[in-house]
Amino acid sequence: MSSAELPNRLEGNRLAPASQPGVPVPRSHRRGSRRRTLLAAASGAAFLSVAACGPTPAPEIATSEVTATIDVGTLPGAPVVLPDGSAVYVPNAEDGTVSVIDTATNEVAATVPVGAGAAFPAVLPDGSALYFPGDGAVSAVDTTTNEVTSTVELGPAPTSATMLPDGSAVYVPHVVVGAVMAGNAISVIDTATNEVTATIDVGFGPGLPAVLPSGSALYLPVYADQAVSVIDTATNEVTASVPVGNTPDLAVAAPDGSAVYVVSVEAGALSVIDTATNQVAATLDVGHAAYLPVVLPDSSAVYVPKSVIDAAEGGSPEDMTATDVVTVIDTATNQVTATIEIASGLGLTALVAVPDSSAVYAANTGDGTVSVISTATNEVIDTLDAGSGSTDESVPAALYAAVLPDSSAVYVTHPWDGTVTVIVRS
Repeated sequence: MSSAELPNRLEGNRLAPASQPGVPVPRSHRRGSRRRTLLAAASGAAFLSVAACGPTPAPEIATSEVTATIDVGTLPGAPVVLPDGSAVYVPNAEDGTVSVIDTATNEVAATVPVGAGAAFPAVLPDGSALYFPGDGAVSAVDTTTNEVTSTVELGPAPTSATMLPDGSAVYVPHVVVGAVMAGNAISVIDTATNEVTATIDVGFGPGLPAVLPSGSALYLPVYADQAVSVIDTATNEVTASVPVGNTPDLAVAAPDGSAVYVVSVEAGALSVIDTATNQVAATLDVGHAAYLPVVLPDSSAVYVPKSVIDAAEGGSPEDMTATDVVTVIDTATNQVTATIEIASGLGLTALVAVPDSSAVYAANTGDGTVSVISTATNEVIDTLDAGSGSTDESVPAALYAAVLPDSSAVYVTHPWDGTVTVIVRS
């Protein structure tokens, strides 16, 4: 694999680089292309307090153990957990299905057809339905019956679904039919009626948006504009455009709503937008091929993954080596406080933080392992064998991850062999 493959962008719709959670790649791009699909991260909310007698001890980190491997569909993407933790929904981009895993038994309870390219879904806050983009439409799935109750036609290549915190609407970037340039709109679906209530024109190449915890605004990276569009969710109008000076791809919001963090994969930059002023408060060099960051649930730090590829001149792909690195940024100072090396090789993709902010799990594509990072020390404290890992499609590689709300388990998908590994924390 060449270093160019890691940040490779989805043609037409500019949501994602190489391993964006849940983003399908056109069939003409498969193989190498299969590595250029999907990615994910999530967060909750918790704060550590300081008592009069001194600092509160950091949460004790649970031990982790791989306990199960579950067969799902073809090319599984980013898993999504219901708010009550009762089920994990895994979109399978290649065969257009969703596998529903019962977390009590860790067995597939249902398989729901939703259309090819199923990817990057959003769940209602009450867990009653999920919205899966794919195949030119968004499918609404009732989680009680595990059936598609509505199909909302949009246009080619809807790439992600972002839910407002109150569950009133879903925002979906997609291609506009007949447009001179593809991928220049984001549609708003009313979840009460499952109808499109607004279509907002944006510049070429909308990326992965982030919504503030208050639900008042959505921040949409726009590649061609080298800016982030701020959409007022009450009026569905663009109220500001924040220049970031790079080609932005991915955005995540701090759980406390104070900032939005925007990654440019190509430039290797992280822009910090102050949401009170909609100004860039800082721009940090996090390295080429940096990917989707995760903000700790207590909003104290941002963790940014990247892979550094080393290849001898004229060497074969087999001669390539990679060092996977996680950059840690203190949100109070916007300074890099640590750089954590994870020598998994050829692809650090997804990060997920546990709700008490004590640990970050890193899914490593190259060797199929999952690294456990202590946020107290910013060191790797455990490495779990969650799959053999390989550049060959026929064997497993850890790629996407999600954690249950009670922190009891982490679910990791393996697109190459169509499985999900369960890591139990105790």
